Amino acid sequence: MFLRHRLLTATDGEGAGDAGAGGAPPADNATPPADTPPADTATPPADDLAALRAELAAAKAKLAAADEQKTDAEKLREQLDAVRSDLDATKAGALAHARASTMEALGVLPQYREFAPEADPRTAEGKAALEKWAAERPAMLSRRTQEAPSVDVADTAILGTEGKGNFFVSPRSLADMAKNLGIG
Repeated sequence: MFLRHRLLTATDGEGAGDAGAGGAPPADNATPPADTPPADTATPPADDLAALRAELAAAKAKLAAADEQKTDAEKLREQLDAVRSDLDATKAGALAHARASTMEALGVLPQYREFAPEADPRTAEGKAALEKWAAERPAMLSRRTQEAPSVDVADTAILGTEGKGNFFVSPRSLADMAKNLGIG
């Protein structure tokens, strides 16, 4: 402000009488008359200029430090965003893996899995929703997951009619065959 005052007084000093009618400056002009010296005349203009340059250098340094801090903050923000996106991708991959495992366990055929509800099978509600969906659509399930006949029914079918036995096939002969095949 002091510098502005000096500049105004320096330019007003040459043509102070030309500013208004009758040679006097207008009444609303806040600048003092040119013949009044500024309040602080003890400092020569060279010292003022040096002080202003020092203030400018300090302001520039402060601005550069703020820019550097801002740059560090922006770098940290970018790193945080990258970590968040990696975490989101990992969560999405884990969810997809859990859905695929659950659909496989339920026996849903691969071509029908995309029609299942978007539920998280890692939660009780999500797993129940997927199980309900699969139970309502038995045509979409693989044959191996449909209920197999009980062991008793299978034994009677192998042994003959109604468990009466068969001369060629008996439980002992089946066990021996399984043992020879390395199955049991």
